[in-house]
Amino acid sequence: MTADTSPRRLPMLGDEVKPDRGTPAMAALTFWQAHLQQVTAFPQSATSRQDTRELRLVVAVDGRLCEANPSAIARLGYPLTTLTTLSWLQLLQVDSRQAGYDSWQRVQKGQSSEAVRLTLVAQDGTTLPVQGYAYRDDQAETVRVNYHLVSVPPPPDLACPSTPSAPAAPTALTPGTAIAAWAAIADQTELITRALPDTTLIAVNDAYCRVLGQSQTDLVGQQFLQLIPPSERAQVQAALRSLTPDQPVAYTEHLLALANGEMAYFQWSNRGQFDAQGRLYEIQSVGRNIQPYKQIQQRLQESEDAFRRLFDAAAIGLAQTTIGEGRYLRVNRKLCDILGYSEAELLSITYKEISHPDDLPACAAYMQNLLAGKVHSHPIQKRFFRKDGAIVWCKTTVSFLHDINGKPIYAIVALEDITDQKAIEQALQASQTTLNQQTQILRAVLDSMSEGVIVLDASGQVRLSNATARQLLQLLPTGNRLGELPTWGPHHTPCFYQTDRQTPCPPDEFPLQRAMRGEVVDNQEVYILPPDAPCDLSGKSAPGTWLSFTAHPLTPATGQIQGSVIIFRDITRYKQVETEILHALAQEKALGEMRSRFLRLTSHEFRNPLTTILSTAELLQRYEWSREEQLAELALIQSKAQHLAALLEETLMLDQAETGQLQLWLEPLDLRVLSEQVIRSLYREYGLPTPITLVGDPAFPSVIWADKKLLQQILTNLIGNALKYSPQGNPIQVTYGHQGDQVWLQVTDHGLGIPPEDQAHLFEFCYRGKNVGNIPGTGLGLAIVQKCVTLHGGTIALTSEVGLGTTVIVKFPLRLLE
Repeated sequence: MTADTSPRRLPMLGDEVKPDRGTPAMAALTFWQAHLQQVTAFPQSATSRQDTRELRLVVAVDGRLCEANPSAIARLGYPLTTLTTLSWLQLLQVDSRQAGYDSWQRVQKGQSSEAVRLTLVAQDGTTLPVQGYAYRDDQAETVRVNYHLVSVPPPPDLACPSTPSAPAAPTALTPGTAIAAWAAIADQTELITRALPDTTLIAVNDAYCRVLGQSQTDLVGQQFLQLIPPSERAQVQAALRSLTPDQPVAYTEHLLALANGEMAYFQWSNRGQFDAQGRLYEIQSVGRNIQPYKQIQQRLQESEDAFRRLFDAAAIGLAQTTIGEGRYLRVNRKLCDILGYSEAELLSITYKEISHPDDLPACAAYMQNLLAGKVHSHPIQKRFFRKDGAIVWCKTTVSFLHDINGKPIYAIVALEDITDQKAIEQALQASQTTLNQQTQILRAVLDSMSEGVIVLDASGQVRLSNATARQLLQLLPTGNRLGELPTWGPHHTPCFYQTDRQTPCPPDEFPLQRAMRGEVVDNQEVYILPPDAPCDLSGKSAPGTWLSFTAHPLTPATGQIQGSVIIFRDITRYKQVETEILHALAQEKALGEMRSRFLRLTSHEFRNPLTTILSTAELLQRYEWSREEQLAELALIQSKAQHLAALLEETLMLDQAETGQLQLWLEPLDLRVLSEQVIRSLYREYGLPTPITLVGDPAFPSVIWADKKLLQQILTNLIGNALKYSPQGNPIQVTYGHQGDQVWLQVTDHGLGIPPEDQAHLFEFCYRGKNVGNIPGTGLGLAIVQKCVTLHGGTIALTSEVGLGTTVIVKFPLRLLE
């Protein structure tokens, strides 16, 4: 048999072979190998060479398009002059505006490039899904963002690559491998076909047969174009006619009659195979049932249309904006009417550009509260500038639309024009201002007076009072307004006393009662306590005030008393001047004595060690000393310097305590170990043979929480005082323990003792007993001890008898390790 030279010859991966309807596996394997080769070649598409189908758009720094290539102009349907007047957001479908805006911002502000997937809107309203990448052009005079985009193919399992593959090398096939390859294709859920340029089928897989309800024998040889409803054929034919070696792939969607008689949409990827002369010799197609997606898309579109109708027909202004910058992504007609801008104009600006600058800080705080979750939706009143320059007041409510992770992605803004309402409010406010002017003037005059003024009606109700009266008599409880005061009668009046501050003033002699009877009161002096203060004047600290009253009855032309006017002034200061002066003089005298005492004691305490240090240093410089003698003298210098350092430390600690800078730092410590360390240190310092006994409660915790530095000061000063004021050889006992939640520490000596008249002053600054004689000291020790004990939340007590000794007991809370 001679070879068939008809147009139906089927090249397979570059080889010329005869079509043999009896061996479909060979043709199927050829198709599958070509399909796999195309898929692996897909990454070399638009990113590796110039593609005439690529859409290139350039967005300027203000968000407007400034350049577009011919492919973009053709696919979008806009003239170039019109396209370059649009904003980037106007070109995007509503659902893509946030992503398009975010990518533009990120790339413009620093990110060099990023991948994008968007949906563009053509002039005729059709949508164009695209994908590609955006990058920043730093070579231009101003920063611009370049978008390189290509149409998004069907889902990856339906799509074929857009770049034609080079013919593969001939593949040697055996019947076994061919049958296995065709079986692999036959098991696919996609519909796979091969056809001649006139759409005559030369191979189909089992899925295609099942969908159409026909066998491979019936289908092979038919034109698949005849299997498509007539209404769908034109667009399929147009797509197939567009196949060229440079554009070998075309995507189509059309209805197909199923085996059960129903119609369903299928999406197809059609690849043309071309010979070396560029002639089409075969069409390879992969299809998938997208009827469910079509139905979902239709429902989504219906939902979108319904939302758009509601959105556009709303009686208030509605907008969808970005979060942060506040760029408009979607606006309705009412918002355009309120602000006087067209939709295109609003989409090219942010709300901040048309907001009154005085309202922007409040808006920023409001948005921060929304982002922090402190509020969810709360209206605020703010001003916008209309396009004609007029100011419009709007009640603005903002809420966020969140993604499935709870992250806000859009802001939904509702604006209600309240300009007329604000005008009415302002008019009412102006009227109220006019009506209150005289009252405000009168009140201002009364409040500027240093005397208190009260006007009572015939029933004793306060009708008018000034600030001085309210301050002096404390008549107004918190929240009360003028005219809502309680009746000032016998059960509501403050406590009045006569000039001796002990004898209550009889009710009939109250200045207001006298005025209510028609009497004229002239400078009646009384001592007054507020209504909520205890009427007890046994001490000098009662919170009272001296007042001088003048009262006159209100008697109109009828002659009947309609109330009274009471004027009074505070004379407490005049009566307290002498007492305050005497008290100040006493304090100054005490302060002077304390300063003199401190200077005298500290100068003596500083002078002796300094003298010893200077004289010893001079001797060391002037004479030759043996090494042992030098060390002894240096030890003396060191001892005196340590004494000075300790004295300075005590002075600084007392100053910190007086100024509130001394703080309590708790740490775990062993009280017995700390006590033993202090005793050893004092032995070294004093060098005395005085025995010191340390006795602790066996049940005392081994570790407690306390401030080691402050507790060391307490022990050092108490034991040091006992050593200092006890004759040598007299024993000293240090005892500690705990009782309940209290730690107690006791130091007992058998020394000089303290006179009773000095015991009350021992904790004062620089105070020393009269019987200390020439024993050195500054009088700071017990004052420091008291401050340290107080910081621990404890108490200190002292008992002493002259000639018998002194016992000091310190108590503070027991804090144990948990």
